[in-house]
Amino acid sequence: MARLTISLPDKVHSRLSAPAIKNNDSLSNTINQLIQVGLYHFFSEEGHSKETKAIENIAINLLFK
Repeated sequence: MARLTISLPDKVHSRLSAPAIKNNDSLSNTINQLIQVGLYHFFSEEGHSKETKAIENIAINLLFK
């Protein structure tokens, strides 16, 4: 798997690391999952299915909790 290095502002790092710690997961895996959801949303058609909406809601809630 290819690796990517990113720099995050402290505020964004805190928002992303909190759910990772809560779910006993790594920060890189949490970011990877969010990227996958974002790409899925980006490439999906305009008509969203119920499953897509559920995934979007989970991702949005993850960022703001």
